Amino acid sequence: MAVNTDGLKRLWKTVFGDPDSFIDAFFRIAYSPDRCRYIEEQGQIVSALYWFDCEYEGGKLAYIYAVATHPDHRGKGLASRLLEETHDHLKALGYAGTVLKPAKGLFPFYERLGYTTSGYVRYIAAKAAQTPVELMEISPHAYSSGRLGYLPKDRVAQRGVIIDFLASFAKFYGYYDSIICVSREEPVVIEYMGSAESAPGILAALGIKEAELPTFGTDIPHTMWHPLNCTKKPGYLGITLE
Repeated sequence: MAVNTDGLKRLWKTVFGDPDSFIDAFFRIAYSPDRCRYIEEQGQIVSALYWFDCEYEGGKLAYIYAVATHPDHRGKGLASRLLEETHDHLKALGYAGTVLKPAKGLFPFYERLGYTTSGYVRYIAAKAAQTPVELMEISPHAYSSGRLGYLPKDRVAQRGVIIDFLASFAKFYGYYDSIICVSREEPVVIEYMGSAESAPGILAALGIKEAELPTFGTDIPHTMWHPLNCTKKPGYLGITLE
């Protein structure tokens, strides 16, 4: 039976309000029926989620993304049921665990489902220098590989489809001691890896006056994980799309 992708798109639009261009890019580049689960009621998709495959020292992870329940169907425990069913499904497939980035205020909800905080971030405050550095645009996959050299051993490796989707709305740049991911639409820094000392010159090259540059750290809880076939907790996830 074919998946009702139009119904999935309508639910996404209702819950998240993203532009059609973003939704279409996700379904064109990143969507797979093998990495999606949903609940239907009376022929309508009322709750859904997706995941990206990624890896860490403990094995294969599913990065759970875009968990959504229609506003008219909330309070029924649908998201909890969907997540629990997804956990069972992924465990049977041999996944080590799942990771996700909770929306603001939802850490307690995921804790009730067995999730614990795993990844943390910090922000580097920087203002543009008077003289920009010579910044080079790099390919998405050069960024994906290069960032791993900056990250701690327990980091999560993200390659393939998630990077292709990220490239639909982001650009990637490299300097001799730093790499950076920036939104295409607005000069918003998505992730920064490297030297804090180089940040002012990089911001000047990007035309950004000042920014809080997100990077790995121990300051702010960022992601959570749920063990399935492995109890080794992953660290920094980094590229989250929320």
